[in-house]
Amino acid sequence: MKTFLSNFSIRSKLIGFFSAFLLVFSILNFTYYPSLYEKKVLLDLKHHLRDASKSIALAAGISLQMADFSSISLAIQSVGKDPNVFYLGIFDLDGDPIGALNPNQIALDIPVLLKRKEIFQIANVLFVVAPVTYQETQHGSLLLGLSLKALELTIQDFQENAIKLSLGLLALGILLSVIMSNYITKPLVKLTEATREIALGHYDIKINATTDDEVGVLGKNFNIMAENLNRNIEKLKQVEKEILSLSKFPEENPFPVMRISDAGELIYSNSASLPFLRHLDGRVGQPAPDLFQPWIKKSMDSNEPVFTEILFHEHILRLVFAKIKDSSYINVYAQDITSLKEIEEELQKAKVEAERSNQAKSDFLALMSHELRTPLNGILGFSDLLMEERFGALHQKQLRYVNQIENCGRHLLALVNDLLDIAKIDTGGIELVLAECGIRECLDDAMGLMQNQAGSKNLRLTSYVEPGLTTLVCDPRRTKQIMLNLLSNAIKYTPEQGKIHVTVSPDPVGVKISVSDNGVGIDEKEQLAIFEEFYQADRLRDESMGGIGIGLALTRRLVELHGGEIGIISALGEGSTFWFTLPFKKADPFKTPQDTSEDTSEDKMQAREDGHKILVVEDNDVNLEMILELLDGFEHQAVVARNGQEAIDKAKSSNPELILMDVRMPVMDGLTATQAIRELPQFKTIPIIALTASAGDQSRVKCLAAGCTDHLPKPVRSKELYAMLMRYLEPEGK
Repeated sequence: MKTFLSNFSIRSKLIGFFSAFLLVFSILNFTYYPSLYEKKVLLDLKHHLRDASKSIALAAGISLQMADFSSISLAIQSVGKDPNVFYLGIFDLDGDPIGALNPNQIALDIPVLLKRKEIFQIANVLFVVAPVTYQETQHGSLLLGLSLKALELTIQDFQENAIKLSLGLLALGILLSVIMSNYITKPLVKLTEATREIALGHYDIKINATTDDEVGVLGKNFNIMAENLNRNIEKLKQVEKEILSLSKFPEENPFPVMRISDAGELIYSNSASLPFLRHLDGRVGQPAPDLFQPWIKKSMDSNEPVFTEILFHEHILRLVFAKIKDSSYINVYAQDITSLKEIEEELQKAKVEAERSNQAKSDFLALMSHELRTPLNGILGFSDLLMEERFGALHQKQLRYVNQIENCGRHLLALVNDLLDIAKIDTGGIELVLAECGIRECLDDAMGLMQNQAGSKNLRLTSYVEPGLTTLVCDPRRTKQIMLNLLSNAIKYTPEQGKIHVTVSPDPVGVKISVSDNGVGIDEKEQLAIFEEFYQADRLRDESMGGIGIGLALTRRLVELHGGEIGIISALGEGSTFWFTLPFKKADPFKTPQDTSEDTSEDKMQAREDGHKILVVEDNDVNLEMILELLDGFEHQAVVARNGQEAIDKAKSSNPELILMDVRMPVMDGLTATQAIRELPQFKTIPIIALTASAGDQSRVKCLAAGCTDHLPKPVRSKELYAMLMRYLEPEGK
């Protein structure tokens, strides 16, 4: 069957299929549906006959009860008007007729028929027997016959119409099948012709597919397929060219390429490798050169490429021994890396030079820090003495001038500290001391320190810490420094009556802290550079406010030192939000953060006993005079030494209770003198406070390692000096 149908076209198959389908439908319409119609009409007729017999029997029962025989005759005559009624008879209980319609048209035995008591058919007459009752008492029986000739005529007409309809549908179906087959098969014929063209190698073929039905979609997909096929064929041709070119690659390669078999035999070498092989006394078809053997073994054992470098006629060659996957062959590639090595050496020299320059910069900044701190020590120290009015009362203008001197000195000191911190971070000189600290406490400390500065501009300073955030691990001192820098920046650029709000919220990596203001804002194009050193968005404005572009650069470095990120959200005239993140870390159990909190109240200092003997070692006249004036306020007995050697001699002769030791001095520096003093038995425990303009953790560690008890960076402030004396000159028993 399959072979027989395969000889016909799709068009012929479609026509045949539709014709067969319509033929079967016509046969069913001619045979099955008339029979079905006849059964339905006969069933309806039986229901009608049963209902009519019941109605007539009920009327007859009433008439028999009343012995009204005339009414029975009238009822029979009324029913007889229906031409389809063949027979109607009403009988008493004995089977004798009371009244009948067409009594001579039935030749059957009436008593026998009355006993059947059901619907039955005799010839072309349909009979029904029904009891004649009244008030549940039977008075007789009814026999009603209905002729089926009209039904036969109706069914005959239905069959004739069915035949006409079937023939019409068959003709129409054949016509439609021809039309539809042409509609469907025409695009398929085009597709067939197009595929034949593709089979012949014409890949740029394209058919006209305009419809959106399945055949149209098939045509469009065919066009896409043909286009992709054409593109892939072009790519394949290109790949074939590349493969052909790659097949010549080893020979065209300007560098040596060789192949070694699993038996250690050199089985291939390109032209570029011939001078190299001659130098090694190697030839194709012979064992690989002895120089190759260790590297061949390593490559075979590890299944990984092995690299080595050799010297060949004042050239450095890099050899690569690579085992070919799923084989036992090893390819050997050689490359002249002489120029690359020279570049690497130049880069290494440049790196060393950059590190040297960076160190020189740091050394210069450290030196300048020391040199700037020395005069600042006198400026801030004497301004402290003047503000204490130790030498007499000052009028308001004098106090204002002294306050200006102190503010300028503090500003200059802050710039020096920031520059030094940046230099130390760049050279790795700052190491974080991580510890667990309370978020609210750290934030309140920073905001408390900036409260006066904010109050001077009537700024509202508020904060919000999201519930659940209580502690974080960070360097407390450096984190407070970050907050102070951002708060100071916000206060600086927020106009009077403005608002500054600090928010602490969770972050996917840790904690996010944001400082928002409603100040001048920053243009978007300036935001990428705002964290660079010495950058100023508006130079005239920033310089007038005392900024030189150091604070945010240092802040960024301190945040990144913690492993966090910093950014800004701002627009001109709409304020700014500086934010930074501190990732979750673990505290360092072996390091303790430096405690910078001191009770520096002069009231507490005044409650101390005065008159202690203190050795002051200082070579700078201004700084020495300032320290002596500070000590004189508490009637301490000061002994002066101008260098380290003199400090040792004065310590032996005066036996002081505490030594203030300058670090940088002529003849002998302070740390060397401290070590020598510690070697004397009577000075094993005497407090020695290092005074140095080299501020920072490294300077402190260096001083403590030399034997100093504590470290006091210059410029020395009166309150800091009082606190240090208060700590180490406590009276006995207190």
